Amino acid sequence: MDNELFTYLWTSRSPLSCDEGILDRSLEFEKYGLMGMDAVHIACAEKAKADFFVTCDDNLIKNLKRIDNIRIAYYNVIGFVSREVFKT
Repeated sequence: MDNELFTYLWTSRSPLSCDEGILDRSLEFEKYGLMGMDAVHIACAEKAKADFFVTCDDNLIKNLKRIDNIRIAYYNVIGFVSREVFKT
């Protein structure tokens, strides 16, 4: 993998503590079919104001599409590379 891309994908700007807001948001996501840790992961990404969430889990993507008030862009890996890396 290209070193610049690797650095881009794996850089974290700041640690995030799990709080009641994250847990509440996770429970909201579970109502749309997200499983426990997936729900927490998305809630943390939202709280951290991540630019996007990338996953290989097609079922997770399917469930995320059902959520009207999601506050993060999400992609499968191919979509991410296409839209964010190559800007197509």
